[in-house]
Amino acid sequence: MVRGALGLLVVGSGLFRSSVKLGLGSPQVVHVVASAVAHGARLTAAAGSALGALTVARVADARLSDVAVDADAPGISPRSMRSVVNRRHVREALRIRRRAAGSVVRALSASRVYAEYLFLAQAIRYAIARDAVADLPESSVVLTDFDRHAYSRPWIWAANQRGLRTITMVHGSPNRNYVPVLAGSVLAWGQVQADWFAARSPEVRVEIVGRPEVREVELQPAPLRRVVICHSAEELSAAEAERLIDTVGELRDRGIETSVRLHPSVPADRVAGRWADVVRAAGCVVETRDSFIESLSAGDGVICVSSTAAVEAMVIGTPVAVVADAARELPADLEALRDENPVETLTIARPTHDVSRIVAATGDAAEARMAEAMQVMTSQ
Repeated sequence: MVRGALGLLVVGSGLFRSSVKLGLGSPQVVHVVASAVAHGARLTAAAGSALGALTVARVADARLSDVAVDADAPGISPRSMRSVVNRRHVREALRIRRRAAGSVVRALSASRVYAEYLFLAQAIRYAIARDAVADLPESSVVLTDFDRHAYSRPWIWAANQRGLRTITMVHGSPNRNYVPVLAGSVLAWGQVQADWFAARSPEVRVEIVGRPEVREVELQPAPLRRVVICHSAEELSAAEAERLIDTVGELRDRGIETSVRLHPSVPADRVAGRWADVVRAAGCVVETRDSFIESLSAGDGVICVSSTAAVEAMVIGTPVAVVADAARELPADLEALRDENPVETLTIARPTHDVSRIVAATGDAAEARMAEAMQVMTSQ
């Protein structure tokens, strides 16, 4: 409620500020970045390298970005909004609010005050994107890291309204939150994703480029010495928990160390439910925000239920096992791995599946694919 009250004060202050526009110039590509920290920053930097031959205007919330920003567009927080909110946009947001059903607004937050702020702030962000896109050349392309994110969505909407070409990258292994795709094109990791998008959003154009943010490092085969179980804050079924605990026991009998790597959002003292049982069985828990790939070495294996960290591990040559129940809905790439990589395959430190179907290229090779795809799309 306090945050909502502060936000409404910020919105109200905009009534005393003259109208201003977010200037983007005349770039070939407007690169809208919803997540510009950690993995998002690495993806943004890799995309920037791939776009090097094109003129690019990078749009992000500069206050929350670990990469350089050309146009500082606000996120949803009051501290970010206060730098751009102005009289015309506030009045427009208030007109939209008067037409909106109360139930739509109340669904945004349990706090009515914060819900009102969220509605007005997002309406203002749509207006900012619309005005900025209005001045772009007709040849400009809008590229996002995830087109359905609350940050990126106004930009894709505005560009689509204008008739500009729109493209989205894939920030993580896609699930139902990625479809229907709002952009006209998707830059997918591999054939598995291409097939997944074709089945669920058939009107979208798919280009397979791989993962430019994943560096070209491949571990050498080695006897299995350690297995990392990836926690992703999911709720385990009884069967999944039993399978994980039994696997820990079997690995211990083979002299193989096991640990549970916690999701960064969950501290060790907050692990509850069936995951707590798995942690006790493993006897070792890892809390860190460091790169997962860089923590792996030859002789490691990875077990996951729904964590997409498994895809990163697989790319560098680490064997991966997926123990999710058949009834669990998984992200696209883990769905493909579930049947061909059950825990029984985790016997040697070497993948048994066709990695290229899931990630067609990494690092420089993926950057080259992305550069070629973007050159084609910007010249059409």
